[in-house]
Amino acid sequence: MKTSESAEILEKVLQYDRQNMLGRGTFAAVFSGTLDGQPIAVKRILLYNLNKNFKTREEAAMRIMDHPNVLKLLDVREDADLKYLILEICIGTVQNYIDGDEKLTGKMPSEIEALWQMADGLAYIHSKNIVHRDIKPDNVLISSSFVIKISDFGVSKPTQPTGSFSTNSGAKGTRIYSAPEYLQLEDKTLSPEEKKTIRADKSIDIFSLSSIT
Repeated sequence: MKTSESAEILEKVLQYDRQNMLGRGTFAAVFSGTLDGQPIAVKRILLYNLNKNFKTREEAAMRIMDHPNVLKLLDVREDADLKYLILEICIGTVQNYIDGDEKLTGKMPSEIEALWQMADGLAYIHSKNIVHRDIKPDNVLISSSFVIKISDFGVSKPTQPTGSFSTNSGAKGTRIYSAPEYLQLEDKTLSPEEKKTIRADKSIDIFSLSSIT
């Protein structure tokens, strides 16, 4: 995002509807809102009790993303207690589609096309040396033009150019969609030294993607 574009956005009036919650997590909630009357989504992140890395990690990852199959970050605002990620608005998630949401039927891309879009978005994320770590149906959104978009970089992490990353903080993300080798980090029978030998790389996202398709 260019500085001039960011400055222009900051001058616009941001409003969001606290009664219209689109999603909720441990430290964040997403609301429907407007930016100078244009529909957007607002992810409101509670900064209290959130460690420094997680306060900045999602914003840092999304600021370098610019791909049709990755949710676009429009701007960021912050006060003493909350951070607000201003995002493009979508009409639902892949989980909504799986659950049979009527507004998503009949216009969705074919399953092959949807998979291609998700894989293309994920390949782009990995090309930026980022591992997502929480690919799941709730985190893959569907735009009003029925384009698939990967979202929620709350537990994403920078990787080495080889795709590997530190596992010192343990396994993150949703266990049911996690790669088995990654979940070894939760094995309480392993010593800290043994856990250090467990290597993880961006391929854990590919496993997660395959588990939802």
